[in-house]
Amino acid sequence: MTEKDNKYRIPTTKIKNATFIAVGTAKLSRQACPYCHAELDSTMSFESSKPKPGDVSVCAECGEIAVFDENLEFRIPTPEELETIMALRPDFDDLRFAVLRMKQLGFKW
Repeated sequence: MTEKDNKYRIPTTKIKNATFIAVGTAKLSRQACPYCHAELDSTMSFESSKPKPGDVSVCAECGEIAVFDENLEFRIPTPEELETIMALRPDFDDLRFAVLRMKQLGFKW
């Protein structure tokens, strides 16, 4: 793992093997966002095209932050995980705002 990889990784004491999820795009088995229940079937990544358990994603429909579980399905992060995510990547709020603004403007994913 390079130094660059480490800057996007949550300490493993907080979320095991967490890397922030737009270098590549990966197809997923169709699944629902744990917040808005939108059917999602792909993800974009900063690091790689395939998500790993613990990776963080933002829903393209509602802008909420989710974490991939061991089965690569979305789950709601714990309060501690969310606190760590926002401490390490405060720009996630900007990303969430951008997703919601694009939806307001009629952008289709």
